[in-house]
Amino acid sequence: MAPVPDDRLADLADAMQAAVVARYAMNTLTLPGRQYVHVGEVAYDCEELVTTLESIYPGLPGEEAITAPPRGGAFVATARMAVVLVRCVPVVNDRGKAPTMAQLLAAGHAAQIDAREVLKALTGAASAGDFTPYCTSVSYFGTEFVGPQGAFLGSVTRFDVQL
Repeated sequence: MAPVPDDRLADLADAMQAAVVARYAMNTLTLPGRQYVHVGEVAYDCEELVTTLESIYPGLPGEEAITAPPRGGAFVATARMAVVLVRCVPVVNDRGKAPTMAQLLAAGHAAQIDAREVLKALTGAASAGDFTPYCTSVSYFGTEFVGPQGAFLGSVTRFDVQL
């Protein structure tokens, strides 16, 4: 009999993505149509919502030191998950005209709202125990903004999860 694969990380990524989609639906906010779960870096080439497994490291959340587990002790692993939400931003047009200040402010404001809503979705789901079947604990790692890169601006919200 073949061993049953451990799909906890894939299931966790799906649960994180679902939490964000549910929060946006509840607040009648729109999300990009392109939504998927991924592993590794995300290309910022279109509007998208991506939940990705960035890395797995030994130790508890926040302890990224690469050390061997104590002899006879249990090995503890942590996964760094990220939710990336990228939107289009105004750029210089074909005639060389720069976006207006109002357009730039609106794009920046939208990115801030997205970062806040993603964080609220994930912390709310974690507090409600929605991620408990897949991991031992969930710790907020931080949010950073990406871009503008090309015509895209967004946020990356990271959580470390103890496996």
